[in-house]
Amino acid sequence: MSRAYGLLDLTTMEYTSIENGVYDKCPTPAPNGKKYAFISRRTLKEESRGAEIWVSRVGSPPRLVTIFDLGINSFTWSPDSRYLAVIANDGKIEEDVKVIDRIDIWFNAEGYTYSIQKGLYIVDVESGNREKISRDDMRINIAAWSPDERYIAYTASIDPAAPYIHQLYLYDLERGEHIKIADGVTINGIAWSPTSKRIAVIGHKRERGFATHNRLIIYSVSGEELLDTRGRLDRNFLKYYKL
Repeated sequence: MSRAYGLLDLTTMEYTSIENGVYDKCPTPAPNGKKYAFISRRTLKEESRGAEIWVSRVGSPPRLVTIFDLGINSFTWSPDSRYLAVIANDGKIEEDVKVIDRIDIWFNAEGYTYSIQKGLYIVDVESGNREKISRDDMRINIAAWSPDERYIAYTASIDPAAPYIHQLYLYDLERGEHIKIADGVTINGIAWSPTSKRIAVIGHKRERGFATHNRLIIYSVSGEELLDTRGRLDRNFLKYYKL
């Protein structure tokens, strides 16, 4: 599968083609506007489950940064454009006899998932060095850098039988510590306030099971729940804007 991506200059309205390689996807500009990252499979064999992260400047050849052997789910830039927070599959796939002691019933079209989790990594886009910062028993769902670059907010599910029940954590990059902000919430989106002191999430607490409307919940970085819009709107909350 081949896709073509481009950049549109809103001043001149000129279109510049950037990538059209096999399986290129998710081109995402860095905050400094000087480069962008994308996911591809350019060097991988057809049977591989892996995925690559490439970085390029407009008009320059792309550069391979790193390869995750079991695939990449998503990534987001750090505010200083030096790092990526990457949610990627990790674990081990047995090629012959498979000993299955856990069956994930919630995921379609992913193949064998009993030995796979989704981990959270920090990747240096210059060196390609990466560090896993999530625990091995966590399945990471969403991650977002704080504007002041101190924290990464992320959601994790622990129980394989209930991956829709999430914990909201902050990873303090200065101290290397994980801070639990909320537990037992089903979260579908995260956004930071410009001051990096509050986190807004779209989600719910399953008061009506899976039929519960999404709503806006805001937490402080200390874990205090500052706002819950439950009962204020009789419609699903779909998106939010900056606080």
